[in-house]
Amino acid sequence: MIGRALPVLRPERRTWLGLAALLFAAIFALRAGHQSPNAVVTLLYVIPIALVAVERGMRWGLAAATLALCLFGAWDLAWNQQHDFWDYPPRAAAFFLFGGLVGALADRVRRIWNESTRFWDLSTEMLCTAGFDGRFTSLNASWERVLGWSADELCARPYVDFVHPDDVERTARETASLTSGKYETITFENRYRCKAGGYRTLLWSARTIPTETTIYATARDVTESKRAQEELRHSERFLDSVLENIPNMVFVKDAQDLRFIRLNRAGEELLGVPRMELLGTAGYEMFSGYSGASVVQDDRDVLAGGEVADFPEESIETANGTRIVHTRKIAIRDDDGEPLYLVGISEDVTDQRLAERAALAASAEAERANQAKSEFLSRMSHELRTPLNAVIGFGQLLQLDRLDAGQAEAADQIVMAGRHLLQLIDEVLDISRIESGTMSLSLEAVDLEAVVDEALALIQPMAEEAGVMLVGRTTGFAGLHVLADNHRLKQVLINLLSNAVKYNNIGGDVSVHCAEREQYRIEVAVVDNGRGIDTERLQRLLSPFDRLGAEGSGVQGTGLGLSLSKSLVEAMGGTITGESQPQVGTTMRVLLYAAQDPAAPSSDLDGAHDGQQAARTRRTIIYVEDNLSNLRLVERLVARLPHVLLIPAMRGRFAMELARRHQPDLILLDLHLPDLPGRDVLAQLKCDPATAQVPVVVLSADVDAADFAQLRETGAAGYLTKPIDIESLLDVIRDGVAGLPAAGEGERA
Repeated sequence: MIGRALPVLRPERRTWLGLAALLFAAIFALRAGHQSPNAVVTLLYVIPIALVAVERGMRWGLAAATLALCLFGAWDLAWNQQHDFWDYPPRAAAFFLFGGLVGALADRVRRIWNESTRFWDLSTEMLCTAGFDGRFTSLNASWERVLGWSADELCARPYVDFVHPDDVERTARETASLTSGKYETITFENRYRCKAGGYRTLLWSARTIPTETTIYATARDVTESKRAQEELRHSERFLDSVLENIPNMVFVKDAQDLRFIRLNRAGEELLGVPRMELLGTAGYEMFSGYSGASVVQDDRDVLAGGEVADFPEESIETANGTRIVHTRKIAIRDDDGEPLYLVGISEDVTDQRLAERAALAASAEAERANQAKSEFLSRMSHELRTPLNAVIGFGQLLQLDRLDAGQAEAADQIVMAGRHLLQLIDEVLDISRIESGTMSLSLEAVDLEAVVDEALALIQPMAEEAGVMLVGRTTGFAGLHVLADNHRLKQVLINLLSNAVKYNNIGGDVSVHCAEREQYRIEVAVVDNGRGIDTERLQRLLSPFDRLGAEGSGVQGTGLGLSLSKSLVEAMGGTITGESQPQVGTTMRVLLYAAQDPAAPSSDLDGAHDGQQAARTRRTIIYVEDNLSNLRLVERLVARLPHVLLIPAMRGRFAMELARRHQPDLILLDLHLPDLPGRDVLAQLKCDPATAQVPVVVLSADVDAADFAQLRETGAAGYLTKPIDIESLLDVIRDGVAGLPAAGEGERA
């Protein structure tokens, strides 16, 4: 409401001064017309004195009194020859007193009026008066500044015409109460329409004077503060919603008494106590094994410190029994740095801790069982081999004697059965050693041509006896070397060739093929044209003790050969697969990593540079991972780096052996391995002088910053979380493998 000030009903200054002058002249003339004017005529001088004093103030009032006294003296000098001097002092005192007093009062009234007018015009509050008829009578300038309506526009209509339709009824009730006995209102709100559109929220304070039928009111524009309050309430509701839906217990204590002042729903459910019962208390009785003083001291230390305090394991007594919580606390401070509140978040880790303890117990039990198994196998190996030595030995002695046909056949059966049992014992022990991680492998560059020839020579007698032709190896083996254990690779090839002969047809043939594959791998394939295997049974080809229905075929076997071969090949970092068609034949493929010929000064597997350059730039990475899909992903990635050789290891012990033998430039380590925890592998690598300087980067799906801090202390050079980000992994490889060419120099698209 704007700008019409209270009316001022005084005439123009010149008019009043002119009137005073005329009065002075008229009174002087009136005295001049009487030889002996009476006192009334004389006192008429006070009228112009009063007019001048009221209009111009005390100084002009005194000047008017002086003028009146002069006129009085002039008349005496001109017409009254017998004037008495002592008549002047009382008249002068009366004139000056009257002019000064009236002028001073006029100055005081004028000053008060100016101040009230200035306050009315300059006040930021919206001041107004209104009649009982529902119309404004006066408004200050703030109304126009806020609403845009002029004072005349607002006074021309009932004020309810400007009120929001939803607020009209409340405004009418409040006005009625003001005009019918209440006489005062405080903190009443309604909305007024702006001239430019929209509404502003006004907060009113009003008072009525019934005898004047006038309402005196002030209004304040609280639109922005209302909006800010609503936003604050929205933020508080949002924070309350977040707080209430956090799955962990969140609590707030005051810094002075350390009593709970806030607890969320998760805390209420964890403790099993209504939050209202806990608020206002310290809650020290919840902590088993803690004295109240200890908890107070912990909280005081948090308030005194400036960082988050971590309490990894606390036992608390709840209505649901003892629970283990992981609590983090921090102090909330004011602008001066003084603590106001203590905020804590407690995660219920009871199940996790119990699971960890159970896992530790199970691991210890498994270790004991594994040790017992190893001891049992060692004893069984001795106990079984000792009588077998006698059985086979005496059977061979019988074969040397002169026996009839029946006795010779019996002796042959004894020796054959004994050797079959010995083979079974050896295979069972080998599988057990692989599973327990106790099998020792000596990985080296193995001449593939030599080992294949040796295996073929050992199988040749069996093939001749079965009527199967050994085609032997095809061309392409010369100069190829694979990373393997020579003895175990030969064992695998003998197993595959033996099966190819045993399950072949009379007149069939067996051949061995070789091919170079991507990722610096070499494939050795054993191919036969025998009976073949149907699709359903092919899926069980590598399962232990499963002979795929050959039990009644008369062909001797244990069902462990292929299973053992699979374990041996995987332990050497390779893979073994099979494919077959009934009545067509079977192909078994072994894929191993290529290796340099130890007799050659250098080698270049990718053919990109000459031998000397390849030897200088080739880098080796060992990737320890038991998940085949993750392994394949990293293999495909490293395939783009022709100067990097990736050696996979699916077991921790095997990885440590590879690291000692090959001295890699970088090790990528998964934490979850079938034989050893990755943390133990890391610790042993760093404790071994031969591998302590090799950088190890952890790849895992469940490593957070706190875990990595512990891994860093153990010796980890870095970590990446799964799913693996390809760019990040490439950066790790380039940083970890010194001297690797830049992306544009060596990577293949």
